[in-house]
Amino acid sequence: MDKKIILNTYLKDLGISLLISIIIVGALSQQQEITIYMKFGLYYVIMCAYWGWKYLNLVQPKMFIVMSIFGWMLYFGIKFSISMLAGVFIFPYQTIKTILLLKK
Repeated sequence: MDKKIILNTYLKDLGISLLISIIIVGALSQQQEITIYMKFGLYYVIMCAYWGWKYLNLVQPKMFIVMSIFGWMLYFGIKFSISMLAGVFIFPYQTIKTILLLKK
Protein backbone atom coordinates (compact mmCIF):
# COMPACT_ATOMS: atom_id res chain seq x y z
CA MET A 1 0.00 0.00 0.00
CA ASP A 2 1.21 3.49 -0.78
CA LYS A 3 2.70 5.40 2.18
CA LYS A 4 0.84 8.55 1.23
CA ILE A 5 -2.53 6.74 1.34
CA ILE A 6 -1.67 5.18 4.72
CA LEU A 7 -0.69 8.55 6.17
CA ASN A 8 -3.72 10.35 4.73
CA THR A 9 -6.10 7.70 6.07
CA TYR A 10 -4.52 7.81 9.52
CA LEU A 11 -4.54 11.62 9.67
CA LYS A 12 -8.18 11.75 8.48
CA ASP A 13 -9.24 9.29 11.17
CA LEU A 14 -7.19 11.14 13.79
CA GLY A 15 -8.78 14.46 12.80
CA ILE A 16 -12.30 13.04 12.92
CA SER A 17 -11.71 11.47 16.33
CA LEU A 18 -10.21 14.69 17.71
CA LEU A 19 -13.12 16.74 16.40
CA ILE A 20 -15.68 14.39 17.93
CA SER A 21 -13.89 14.44 21.29
CA ILE A 22 -13.58 18.24 21.31
CA ILE A 23 -17.30 18.63 20.61
CA ILE A 24 -18.42 16.11 23.23
CA VAL A 25 -16.02 17.24 25.97
CA GLY A 26 -16.86 20.87 25.21
CA ALA A 27 -20.56 20.15 25.61
CA LEU A 28 -19.99 18.21 28.84
CA SER A 29 -17.77 20.89 30.36
CA GLN A 30 -20.47 23.51 29.73
CA GLN A 31 -22.88 21.57 31.92
CA GLN A 32 -20.57 20.39 34.71
CA GLU A 33 -17.46 21.45 36.55
CA ILE A 34 -14.70 19.27 35.11
CA THR A 35 -11.04 19.44 36.14
CA ILE A 36 -8.31 19.68 33.53
CA TYR A 37 -7.20 16.10 34.27
CA MET A 38 -10.71 14.80 33.71
CA LYS A 39 -10.89 16.73 30.42
CA PHE A 40 -7.70 15.13 29.11
CA GLY A 41 -8.94 11.70 30.14
CA LEU A 42 -12.30 12.32 28.45
CA TYR A 43 -10.59 13.60 25.29
CA TYR A 44 -8.52 10.42 25.10
CA VAL A 45 -11.32 7.95 25.87
CA ILE A 46 -13.82 9.58 23.51
CA MET A 47 -11.17 9.92 20.81
CA CYS A 48 -10.40 6.22 21.24
CA ALA A 49 -14.11 5.37 20.97
CA TYR A 50 -13.98 6.34 17.27
CA TRP A 51 -11.18 3.82 16.66
CA GLY A 52 -12.98 1.16 18.67
CA TRP A 53 -16.21 1.77 16.74
CA LYS A 54 -14.36 1.30 13.44
CA TYR A 55 -12.90 -1.96 14.73
CA LEU A 56 -16.26 -3.24 15.97
CA ASN A 57 -17.74 -2.51 12.54
CA LEU A 58 -15.07 -4.78 11.03
CA VAL A 59 -15.68 -7.73 13.35
CA GLN A 60 -19.45 -7.69 13.81
CA PRO A 61 -21.69 -9.46 11.31
CA LYS A 62 -23.16 -7.48 8.42
CA MET A 63 -26.84 -8.12 9.06
CA PHE A 64 -29.80 -5.95 9.87
CA ILE A 65 -31.72 -6.59 13.05
CA VAL A 66 -35.29 -5.40 13.52
CA MET A 67 -35.70 -3.85 16.96
CA SER A 68 -37.80 -1.25 18.74
CA ILE A 69 -36.47 2.25 19.40
CA PHE A 70 -35.51 1.19 22.93
CA GLY A 71 -33.65 -1.81 21.50
CA TRP A 72 -31.66 0.41 19.14
CA MET A 73 -30.83 2.85 21.94
CA LEU A 74 -29.65 -0.04 24.09
CA TYR A 75 -27.66 -1.53 21.18
CA PHE A 76 -25.86 1.74 20.40
CA GLY A 77 -25.26 2.47 24.08
CA ILE A 78 -23.64 -0.93 24.61
CA LYS A 79 -21.70 -0.66 21.34
CA PHE A 80 -20.41 2.80 22.29
CA SER A 81 -19.33 1.54 25.71
CA ILE A 82 -17.51 -1.42 24.20
CA SER A 83 -15.94 0.82 21.53
CA MET A 84 -14.52 3.12 24.23
CA LEU A 85 -13.01 0.13 26.02
CA ALA A 86 -11.64 -1.46 22.84
CA GLY A 87 -10.47 1.87 21.44
CA VAL A 88 -8.13 2.45 24.38
CA PHE A 89 -6.13 -0.53 23.09
CA ILE A 90 -6.78 -0.20 19.35
CA PHE A 91 -5.76 3.47 18.98
CA PRO A 92 -2.17 2.95 20.23
CA TYR A 93 -1.93 -0.27 18.19
CA GLN A 94 -3.02 1.53 15.01
CA THR A 95 -0.63 4.40 15.72
CA ILE A 96 2.34 2.06 16.16
CA LYS A 97 1.28 0.01 13.14
CA THR A 98 1.07 3.16 10.99
CA ILE A 99 4.49 4.37 12.14
CA LEU A 100 6.06 1.00 11.37
CA LEU A 101 4.41 0.86 7.92
CA LEU A 102 5.67 4.35 7.12
CA LYS A 103 9.23 3.43 8.17
CA LYS A 104 9.40 0.53 5.67
